[in-house]
Amino acid sequence: MAKGQKTIYKNGAVILRMVLGILTIVISVIVGFQSCAAGIGEAISEADSSSGAGGLFTGFFLLAAGIVAVAARKTKGGTIAAIILYALAAIFAFANLSKNFGDLTVWAVLSVIFAVVLVITLFLQERSEE
Repeated sequence: MAKGQKTIYKNGAVILRMVLGILTIVISVIVGFQSCAAGIGEAISEADSSSGAGGLFTGFFLLAAGIVAVAARKTKGGTIAAIILYALAAIFAFANLSKNFGDLTVWAVLSVIFAVVLVITLFLQERSEE
């Protein structure tokens, strides 16, 4: 693309990024509450796992990814940043899996799915304008 040209994304890609961002913000609140409960359960049972803390980090990364996905939904750089944050959320979730917080697997897989969907939206360009 020549310098000075502006990429116009299809409305569907922009709307999908916004919907994924809002959904992710809501999910991050759920993950946060579950992580607190898992952390308390681990403390009471004196478990050796740290899935509660891993879930909190996953929730923070999901919250950041959702905010970036909504705020920068019309830019390529913002979408790439959101993809990286989703990948970090998935890494933290997969790294801290334990039987005390079984839903962490669900949130890890969902993070991967959201990252893949955002990668697909990067390729949904309508046309370039000067």
